[in-house]
Amino acid sequence: MSLALFQGRLANLRRRIVAALHFFPFTVLHLLIHAARKSGGTARTAAAADAGDALPLRTLAWLARLSASGAPQPIDIQLRLPREGEGIGVPDALSAMLTFACVRSIELSWDDRVSATLTDELPEQSLPAHAFEVPVAAEREAQTLLKRLAGGAAVILVHLREPFAAARSDLYFFQLDAAWGFTLHERMALVRAADAYIGASDTLGGTAQLSGRPALLVSGTPGTSEVAAFLDRHFGAAASSTPARSSTSPGS
Repeated sequence: MSLALFQGRLANLRRRIVAALHFFPFTVLHLLIHAARKSGGTARTAAAADAGDALPLRTLAWLARLSASGAPQPIDIQLRLPREGEGIGVPDALSAMLTFACVRSIELSWDDRVSATLTDELPEQSLPAHAFEVPVAAEREAQTLLKRLAGGAAVILVHLREPFAAARSDLYFFQLDAAWGFTLHERMALVRAADAYIGASDTLGGTAQLSGRPALLVSGTPGTSEVAAFLDRHFGAAASSTPARSSTSPGS
């Protein structure tokens, strides 16, 4: 067999293999390199059945504890979802995962056998301060907005379903309204840019705790004395009885 004929058959065999795999050689090389890189991390499976609105907060708590436990990093997450269900909280849970630098990849799967949830696995308890990141643009815009609204005053971010009566004139109360249309990362950035948080024990409450911000976590509307004690403890006693300042819209 001549050398030219051998080279021709070898090239034809290579083309047939590539065509059968439906991959270009560079894609195969990329997959091999990616697999080699992933071998240095750790895989964790998170089951998410009907966790609903609690899922994003439980995701934050789960990742904070996992990354603080000394588990090998980076982390590759396999998120198992039920085939049936509304998937409430899943988009925000994915956004929450992206705030941790240790998360390298997120794999989604749908399984009828999903029964346990992150909510089942994580009991209610306070979260320790832990490093995580929101997009730089969101962080910068949140800081600019609160500085423009509050001037030099400390900012208390309020996240409650019911109207809240601001209690201090020397503090600025930023009342976050869902109707303003902020994304989860933008809301988290506002919590991180504020000096304290008063509101529900949800994703934003978890963000305040992980960010090391003083937080008054409530299930309904807090009492006047409860708020006053919280503010006095972290910002000192009120200096005057001048009506307090608070926001009614982002531009007010």
